[in-house]
Amino acid sequence: MIFEFRDGYHHPAGAKAQDAGESLTRIRRSFGSLTPPVVVKEARKKDHPLHPFFEWNNRRAAHEHRLLQARQLISSIVRVERDDEKKKATEPVRAFIHINNAYEPVEVVMSDSKLRDQVLSEVYDSIEGLKRKVASYEQFMDVLKALARVQRITSKHYKGYHMKMPRPPKVSPRQTVKVRIHG
Repeated sequence: MIFEFRDGYHHPAGAKAQDAGESLTRIRRSFGSLTPPVVVKEARKKDHPLHPFFEWNNRRAAHEHRLLQARQLISSIVRVERDDEKKKATEPVRAFIHINNAYEPVEVVMSDSKLRDQVLSEVYDSIEGLKRKVASYEQFMDVLKALARVQRITSKHYKGYHMKMPRPPKVSPRQTVKVRIHG
């Protein structure tokens, strides 16, 4: 089997996806399952191929963990508008959107055409990624079709802006791949 890093993954210099994939496979075989605690335990050994993938300086690791917690906190905040007449609340909407290495209030992003188009492009790319992920599982064909519909609707909705959305590919059952799990 050939292993590669997914697009966008920032791996340590010199790290090889093949070595990492084979190491993870061996860990799963040895322990019966592949879980983060087991991976960290095994990678703690300095000569282990996965060792360079982790920050072993506890001070730096603690700081990185706090940054992750801050990202999670910012991403968890939603806005809900209350309609006192109808005594109903709107659907929750994320209060802050990550853009250009910072978080901006959703109303700032949506009122600026360049920021809005940048976010829309990222959403479109995320949908493409989800489509690639579910396309390999025949039982998710309905999900793949729904994602394609969302892309078509999104493309139509934002046609007036300067960014041109690529047309989503047509989905057919022949595009699916049956997956076999080898033990």
